[in-house]
Amino acid sequence: MFNSALLAKLRKEQHLTLKKVADFVGVTIPYISLMEKGRVKSPSYVIVEGLAKLFRVDPQEFMTEEGTEEKGKESVVDMMALREVRFTRKWSVNEAAKRAGINPSTLSLIENGKRRAVSMITLNKLAAAYQVDVNDLLLKREEYVDLTALVMQSDTVVIDGEEIDVSSDLAMERILTALRMGAAWAKEGK
Repeated sequence: MFNSALLAKLRKEQHLTLKKVADFVGVTIPYISLMEKGRVKSPSYVIVEGLAKLFRVDPQEFMTEEGTEEKGKESVVDMMALREVRFTRKWSVNEAAKRAGINPSTLSLIENGKRRAVSMITLNKLAAAYQVDVNDLLLKREEYVDLTALVMQSDTVVIDGEEIDVSSDLAMERILTALRMGAAWAKEGK
């Protein structure tokens, strides 16, 4: 759950307007207002990271109310790192889930990108079973990503948990066109 009180407190302490916060994060003024009022319970991780960067705090501070136990904390998992570790161990999804003490369908959803936010309890179970540090399984935000190059180097891309085969020239060009259109649209909004 989003810590709305912390957002309001930090914004007021730093004498920032709703507009300045909204512009920095890339959302509307009413959205920030709703976040402060506690009406937005689960903003996207990108928004939380933007707020954390603006206020120079750990993103996790925005994701739990005071007094919430660790089970309420969620983090975004790097599904490729998780899958890679499992493949290295030569474990099936069922075997890895059994070792971690979680449901195999949960692990499958995480690895396929259909469930990106994972509780810290689940993440700790996976890290212990895979014998890696929890931080190795967390998605790291990059300051710069060349999406065109990533798509061109791939046979498959994942968008909102859906795998898209881009091995054909037509599929590749369609995805690249969509990226170009999205980039133009984003520039228009500035």
